Amino acid sequence: MIGFVPITADDEGVDQLKKKWQEVATHHDQRLLRLAILRDLYREVHARISQPSATSSDTLALKILQPCLEALRDSRKLPENWDELFRTSTRPPSAPVSEPLSDPVLEAFGRERILRYDRKWEAALATEARLAGWSLWTATLELKLTDVGAANDRLISELWPGGICLFCEPAPPTKNHAEPKHGYWRGRWWIALEPSVTAPQTSDFDRSSFARVALSG
Repeated sequence: MIGFVPITADDEGVDQLKKKWQEVATHHDQRLLRLAILRDLYREVHARISQPSATSSDTLALKILQPCLEALRDSRKLPENWDELFRTSTRPPSAPVSEPLSDPVLEAFGRERILRYDRKWEAALATEARLAGWSLWTATLELKLTDVGAANDRLISELWPGGICLFCEPAPPTKNHAEPKHGYWRGRWWIALEPSVTAPQTSDFDRSSFARVALSG
């Protein structure tokens, strides 16, 4: 049995996640922020499994780690020590104990949008954000297709730790915005923001780009 998955050695990306994990240790919304970091780690593991250069032993180890991270996502308690995330022998109880999505959150997102099979992490983050008293926002912007990735990365970086990007999707057409012009993409980002953030703004998204989503109840 594989008891420890050594994924962190000589890896700048994972080292950055470890640094963020440690930085939020005393944050009042530690669990929410660490859940977001855990999602990024899960994505990293998934990407490594898909790499053509991955050896069969590495792939096996990472595939064993994946359900452990999923179990942590659904647990109310996360390890304090970063390295404990990679000890497959410390998987929490398999029965999920996280709170279900409340009706107001489901209504705000739309059930089909947030309950998709590939958005379990985002659903968990939305639930935790709601419990922590964070607010739900959207940010809409039309960008050159070649600029979308960089703008997304800047948004994530500039909002942290006061905001978490849940996911982005094509923005629906409106009376004032039909189809984007050739070579452009109009996207809508769903974001959770801590209560102290009332007028969000970033390098790419001005104040008018953001809209707070009303939650009933």
